[in-house]
Amino acid sequence: MIRIFSLIFGTLSIVVLGLMLTVPTADEFETWTADAQGITCDDPLEREAEFNCRHNDAILSEKSRHIRDSGLFMTAEKTYRDQDGNDITVRALGVFNTFVEMEDSQAWEIIN
Repeated sequence: MIRIFSLIFGTLSIVVLGLMLTVPTADEFETWTADAQGITCDDPLEREAEFNCRHNDAILSEKSRHIRDSGLFMTAEKTYRDQDGNDITVRALGVFNTFVEMEDSQAWEIIN
């Protein structure tokens, strides 16, 4: 019984340590957004106009950004607005140095 408990505790400790060491950063989220979603933005220090991001042929404005790092994983949500006033929201769960795109659902509300 003690041996099983030790095995379970050891395994969980390794998983938690792995989660803690591989939480993605905000910069990695920006890179993922550019690669996976095709949305690129100008450097914040060099922005001259309100509409400073691009997605395919559309020009977007960064409306809001929310990044939460819990220590074991991160959640990130970024909202863009196009020139017609339509919003595009990108949500992702970051874990083990990768991102999983999330929809606005009950699961998103629980982890965020």
